[in-house]
Amino acid sequence: MSNLPEIIGAGVLLLLLLFYFINSRPKYKENKKALLAKYRRIRVKSLNVQDAVTQYIIENDALKQEYKDGMTYSQLLNQLKKNHINNLSEKHFLKLKATNNRLLLSKTDKMLDEQEVRLDETEKQFEALKKINPAN
Repeated sequence: MSNLPEIIGAGVLLLLLLFYFINSRPKYKENKKALLAKYRRIRVKSLNVQDAVTQYIIENDALKQEYKDGMTYSQLLNQLKKNHINNLSEKHFLKLKATNNRLLLSKTDKMLDEQEVRLDETEKQFEALKKINPAN
């Protein structure tokens, strides 16, 4: 009974060492580094799509013109900005960079895949509409 605190302390120390070695493995670090690069790439893509829409709105005075399905170019741009702030902000990037939480990293990876698909679809639709009707 008098050795119980030492046994608990040694068990906690062993668990901490185990977590340290698991999280410091090179594969884990490489995966995290790849995820951070993916985050940056998709973040830049989001900003580029926003810039393209903004440029189109300015060049064609298309702020209130219909983009598709009753949505205006203004609403599209606001949606892109809101999505960027909620999912691809610098604050989220710094939080991701500082964490070792594998669950958060996994969730972020899935979210980034979804964001990339959405941005690709929006970019393709926007480019197709620009080619079909450059004045609209």
